[in-house]
Amino acid sequence: MYTRFAEKLVVTTTGSPEFSFAIPMGDANAIQVELTIFAVVASATLTFEVQGSNDMQNWTGSVLAPVASLGVGYQSGSSFKATGIAFQYIRFKYTSVGASGSVILAAGVNTAKL
Repeated sequence: MYTRFAEKLVVTTTGSPEFSFAIPMGDANAIQVELTIFAVVASATLTFEVQGSNDMQNWTGSVLAPVASLGVGYQSGSSFKATGIAFQYIRFKYTSVGASGSVILAAGVNTAKL
């Protein structure tokens, strides 16, 4: 099942990380993430990770290893896939890193039972 997490989300370097809403995994145990970065303003770069939880209060970043220094364009591929997920919920964590600036992005995920 495909779910869109963000559409033209702005993540700035001056604030704390941004988090998506929680997505129930249902009976799925695998994901493939897609990320489109529309713009990188000033000296910002994006670090992105997928977190998992069973109670929607205690989140761990072990679902998908953080992917750093993403540039403008469509991002997908082996770094954006994970299998064997045992969590009931997932969410995205976006962090814009740098002295100043922001990143504008869209993101989505496909979940599947493998």
